[in-house]
Amino acid sequence: MVPPVTPCTSNKPNSNNPTLRVNRLPTIDLIATGPTPTLRLRRLGAWLAEAGLICMSGLVPFGLGLAASRTPMTTVPLNPLLTSVQYRTADALQLPKSHLKTAVPPLTNLMWTVGLLAPMGVMGWQSMRLLRTGQTLPKAWFKLRVESVQGQSLVWQTIVLRESARWGLPLAFTYGVGVASGVGLGPWLPAVAGLGYVGLGLTGLGRHNRTPWHDRLARTQVVGTRTEDVRQTYQVAPEDIFEPAPLALRPRFIQPMLYGAVAADDPATVSYEDSYEDGGLSSIVLSPPEMMAPPVLPQPVRRFPLRSLSLVGLGGLVVGGVWGTQTYIQAQVNQRMGDWQSDQQFLTAVQTLIATPENTSEYQAAILALARISDPRAVDYLADLLTQTGDPEILDTLQQALVSQGLAALPTLRQLSLTLSSDLALNPADPAGNIRRQQQATQQAMTKILHLHDGGLAGARFDKVDLGYEAAAPAPFRLNVTEIDAAGTQWRGTLLTQANLSGNRFADAGADGLWDTVDDTVSDFSGADLKEADLSRSNLRGAQFVRTSLLRVRLSHSDLRDADLSYSNLSSADLLEVNAAGSRWVEGKLVGADLTRANFEQADLTRAQLNRTAAVDTQWRQASLSETQWSGADLSGADFTNANLRQAALTESRLRDADLSGADLSNASLRETDLVGVTLTGTNLDGADFAGARFTEGAAIATNSFITEAEDVESANRLRGVDFSRAQNLDGEQLTYICSQGGIHPACRLQP
Repeated sequence: MVPPVTPCTSNKPNSNNPTLRVNRLPTIDLIATGPTPTLRLRRLGAWLAEAGLICMSGLVPFGLGLAASRTPMTTVPLNPLLTSVQYRTADALQLPKSHLKTAVPPLTNLMWTVGLLAPMGVMGWQSMRLLRTGQTLPKAWFKLRVESVQGQSLVWQTIVLRESARWGLPLAFTYGVGVASGVGLGPWLPAVAGLGYVGLGLTGLGRHNRTPWHDRLARTQVVGTRTEDVRQTYQVAPEDIFEPAPLALRPRFIQPMLYGAVAADDPATVSYEDSYEDGGLSSIVLSPPEMMAPPVLPQPVRRFPLRSLSLVGLGGLVVGGVWGTQTYIQAQVNQRMGDWQSDQQFLTAVQTLIATPENTSEYQAAILALARISDPRAVDYLADLLTQTGDPEILDTLQQALVSQGLAALPTLRQLSLTLSSDLALNPADPAGNIRRQQQATQQAMTKILHLHDGGLAGARFDKVDLGYEAAAPAPFRLNVTEIDAAGTQWRGTLLTQANLSGNRFADAGADGLWDTVDDTVSDFSGADLKEADLSRSNLRGAQFVRTSLLRVRLSHSDLRDADLSYSNLSSADLLEVNAAGSRWVEGKLVGADLTRANFEQADLTRAQLNRTAAVDTQWRQASLSETQWSGADLSGADFTNANLRQAALTESRLRDADLSGADLSNASLRETDLVGVTLTGTNLDGADFAGARFTEGAAIATNSFITEAEDVESANRLRGVDFSRAQNLDGEQLTYICSQGGIHPACRLQP
């Protein structure tokens, strides 16, 4: 309600001399709408509820699917939709490939698909509510409504524009930050996106009637539906309303409405003389700017030449159709002509080969002519010819012809190698030696392709190919490919015994330039036989060597960071100064391997066998070494800071001057271990077995007491504060040293 104004009298106006007299009146309360602080808080609450509703619709099914994936259920391949989304998400967040799932239980497949589609369904449902009622479900909870700035209902175009800006502007901001910084946001991407959403919401704070950017763009506003949301009082004097200037409150497009009855003469009056028979001023109602439509000015109507435009468009369609049809026909004619010419060349070369089998020079010329034909049948035909001859000259020519086909010949050569290996297995004697020569020609062809296509080998497959050294062969083949870029090549199950692959690059960081992300291009040697191969000085970062035979392999000075060598055999391998930080060696065999000055920081060697290894000055900081076997290993000067050595068997090993600060040695076996100069500060020794372990070089002096004395016990404080209370099988000499070094044990209280 508008408070009444004191009635005023009005004389009948004189048509020849209209006048307006304004006398001083008391201050009048004017009513206008505007967002109150409470309304702003409810807007924020509704936005958080909407975002939470959308997020929960996806997170709940995802959590249920994740729980199902941890149950012992039969797994199936991840469906293509989830695979694509998973890869793109991991690429955006710069996650490693180890985070990707390839096989999940059927229930997980279903729930994750629901979790992917549910947020879109919720957004569509809320948009339909917005179209029908102007309220999403959270806005109905908080008594809010979305309407146009004119107070009208929304149309679907406005809703699409508003919601696209509302959810898309922060994402555009995130993309802009990534582009401006020049690097991928990676794990920071959700935080930057969240900052964008918060910033978009803050644009609605500030001065009176200010709205967020997405509402301004769509010309909409969020208003409250409570009674108190539409009342706001301002104190305005009457003269400020009628006088043209100055104005205390003069919003744009204010349209005053004067109405009421005319009273009798009064000392304080406002007289308005006009042609009305009766009138007067009893109340003043001012609509606020945001509730008033601007005056609509007449616009000149421009008539578009529809007929001309239609004719031009129709003519363009006709011309474009004719040109497109002619281009397509010409392309088909050219393709058919090229195919016909290729067929003729192929047939001519084949006829020449058939007609001149005895003439070696013409036969070789026909082979080379066939290799120059861009026909996919040429590679298969050349491979067939290779299996039909044992002539060394012809084999060399066929090898050259296949190499000229480039990477396109690799699948055929791979299949040919598998066939020849099968033939050798069935006929190991091979009296004429033809099969071995054919196999050698195939191996040499693949070797040359590796050299010629240095840097462009990503995706090239050599799976299960025989490229190994065989001493019994008449002319043994040894693969020798060094100093090339072979990132992304596949060698699963390949025979590579005694191959020389030193100095090669088998990994690439990908487009983002960051290692250990999903776009890394790495090589896969899983299941391959690399006995006595040379991979020294090679970049094998992130490479796969699962269940690979690496017996006596040379990997010195190589980069094996983030590589996976689980369940592989590296007995007697040379790993001198190898960098294997973050790598996996679960249940691997490194018996007798040389690990001198190698870096295994944060590596996972759970249940690995490292008996009799030479691991002087190696780095094992924060490595997972639980249940490992180290019998007879030399670990002098090794750094095991914060490493996990639970239940590790270090029997008869040498840990002289090693640093075990903060390590977990609970239930570990240190029987007969050399611990001279070892540092155990902060180490967990619960249940550790020290039977026969030696802490000092000095000889013990026998006494009748429980505590024995030792000669020349140095005080280096390496054991200060270390709790040996729960350690097992400590003898008197050991306790004497422990107590002298500040160790903790109940027996130390008995020492004089």
